Amino acid sequence: MKMRKDTIGGICISMLALSSISCDDNIRSSALTVDDMQEATIVAYFYADLDNRDPGMEYAPDGTPVIVSVAYNELNPSAGTGSWSETLEIEGGMVEATVPVTSNGTTVTFAPDQFITDQVQPHGSATEVVEKVFRVPGPGSSVSDVRPGQKVYHEVTYVDEDFGNQVVLVDVRFQGGAILMEHYNEPDTLAPVPQGTNITLYTSNWVYETTAGSDGIFEASVPSGENINIEFIAQKEITQDEDDVVHRDYKYETVTGPYTQSTPVLQTLQFGTGTQWE
Repeated sequence: MKMRKDTIGGICISMLALSSISCDDNIRSSALTVDDMQEATIVAYFYADLDNRDPGMEYAPDGTPVIVSVAYNELNPSAGTGSWSETLEIEGGMVEATVPVTSNGTTVTFAPDQFITDQVQPHGSATEVVEKVFRVPGPGSSVSDVRPGQKVYHEVTYVDEDFGNQVVLVDVRFQGGAILMEHYNEPDTLAPVPQGTNITLYTSNWVYETTAGSDGIFEASVPSGENINIEFIAQKEITQDEDDVVHRDYKYETVTGPYTQSTPVLQTLQFGTGTQWE
C-alpha cells in the first residue's frame, strides 16, 4: 500500500529517477513533510451540568461541532507551524476520531463549540431554569501520548457561565391598599387600589408596568434579591368641610422585598396617604 502524506512543499521531478535516492525517500526525509499513515482512535465523551437537581452531569447536546486537531510538529518536529484537523459533531454525548500519531506519542486536542441552553436550578431556587453559556476553558481539552493502533477514551467537561446582564425573575402576587378618601372630622379610610389603576414597579435597572385587578390585586415577575419600588397615581376624595368636597390626583409609593423565590402567597402592601400630584 502506498503511504499517504501531507506535503507542504517540494516536487520530485522525473529526472531524479536516475538518482540513487527515490522520490519517496526524498519526501520522507523532507522537514516539510508529515506522515499520516500511522493512526489511532480516540473516543471522547462531552459532559455538561444541565440539571442541578440530578447528581452528576449530562451529555452535551447532539450536533455540537468539535474540532479535533494534531499539531504538525507533533508528527514531525521540523514541520513548523500548522496542524492536521477534522470537524466532527457530538452524537449521543461523544465523538469518535481517527487521528494521525507517531510511535513517540502524540498530543491530540478536542475543541468543542460553545452552546447556550437552560440549566435546571436546584430546589428552592429563585427560578426553575436559568439560561447559561457552556464552554470548555482554554484552547480545548487534550489527551497526550497517543500511539499508533491504540483506542483511547477521553472525557471533556464543560463549565457554565451566567450572562453578564442576566436578571433572575420571581413571580409575586400583591394586594395594595391606600388612603383614597379624607373626610372632614372623620378617620381616614384604607381602600383597595382602584381596579384598572396603572401601577409601575422598578429598580435601578429594571421596570415593569401593570394594572390593578379587583380588590387591588396585581401580579409581577420581579428581580430576585432586590428591593422593589412600586408607585401609582389615583384620585383622592377630600372633604374639606361639610359642604366642600374635591377630587385631586395623588401619587402613592412604597418599597417591598426582597423576594428570593416565586410564591403564591398574597403580599399585602399599604401605600399610605400619598402625595398631592397636581
